[in-house]
Amino acid sequence: MKTSASICALVAALGVSAKTYDVYRQAPQPQQRHRVMLAATAADAATNKAPESVRGGAWLTADDIGAAVGTIVVPQARMPTEGPTGNNQAGLYMASFWVGLGCADTADSPLLRAGVDIFWDGGMETYNAWHQWYPNPSTAFDVSAGNFSIVPGDRVRMGAVAPGEDGTPGLVRVENLSRGGEVRYEFAAGQGAGAAPCGTGAAWVVEDFTLAGLPDVPVALANFSSTTFEDAHALTAAKHARTISAKKARLFDISLQDQGGKLTSCSISGRKNVVCSRMVENP
Repeated sequence: MKTSASICALVAALGVSAKTYDVYRQAPQPQQRHRVMLAATAADAATNKAPESVRGGAWLTADDIGAAVGTIVVPQARMPTEGPTGNNQAGLYMASFWVGLGCADTADSPLLRAGVDIFWDGGMETYNAWHQWYPNPSTAFDVSAGNFSIVPGDRVRMGAVAPGEDGTPGLVRVENLSRGGEVRYEFAAGQGAGAAPCGTGAAWVVEDFTLAGLPDVPVALANFSSTTFEDAHALTAAKHARTISAKKARLFDISLQDQGGKLTSCSISGRKNVVCSRMVENP
């Protein structure tokens, strides 16, 4: 990858690594099933205990959604200092922030999304952008041209546009508003699960993924500052697109017993801001 001297100096000063990680991104619904993430049982219901989830953020349901957009300031990946996964100086921690389109609460449906991963690995940090049309594997954006990179503090806009019924390709895009540069990828109709996202769901999410080779165990969630998906909104697919804000979106939080219980606190601020903070709150 071609990188300017000034960016190399900044990366070195921040302790940022060019290392890549093979992230395993699976089922699109907010409540996922992993070995350590079982669905709510009768005992859970009796104690009002929430089912476990690797996702926090907001999911908007509406008719004819054709695009979703949101902007974040990339947070610095840090080692947690609380909870059962905290203070592991040699540990690996990660978090992923993404914007996407799909079908709310529908398992195994097509999901089109673009996002940014942050990693803390024994003190070394890594930041990269990726895209996915689920159930195809996720793929890192091609940055070989050397005109795109991400470091903490960058304002990054993420977006996804569904393929059109007329054969117009779908599009995912990540744009660095702070230092310029963007990466994008077009998906031909049918390239994902054989169908486009159903057009009823848009999402702004922080997620704790697993790594390839360990598909049942999510990586310990990184610590990060409160992160806001600014100007979070969806657009209808009609010729004269209508904007739908995230104000009425359904909220959910990451909750993993093995990592200390509830790990995020997500809320809606104003009409178009989805805010997620890192926390550890035993249920």
